[in-house]
Amino acid sequence: MRAAVYQRRVSVDEARAGYLFVLKGSVPFFPPLGREFRLESPAGAEVTCLEAEACACRGPEKPHQHWRLPVGGLARGQRVRVEKLSEDAYRLVVVD
Repeated sequence: MRAAVYQRRVSVDEARAGYLFVLKGSVPFFPPLGREFRLESPAGAEVTCLEAEACACRGPEKPHQHWRLPVGGLARGQRVRVEKLSEDAYRLVVVD
């Protein structure tokens, strides 16, 4: 059974760049890469999609991907929760 929510604490990099990092095991919680969906947040509703970015943070011999969700207005240290409302609609809630 998949989790009903995705939660994490916003890092400095996430707040600065305007995205929420998505852990590999939580990628299936979201629609497939590139498929748009509605995201409600305290800043309003927007259409967004899960993105993948090639990365070599483990060195060039271990290329891999990082997944992220573009979300503006997040602050470092905030704990946020993304709730799945339907297949095409999600809600981002700032927990603290």
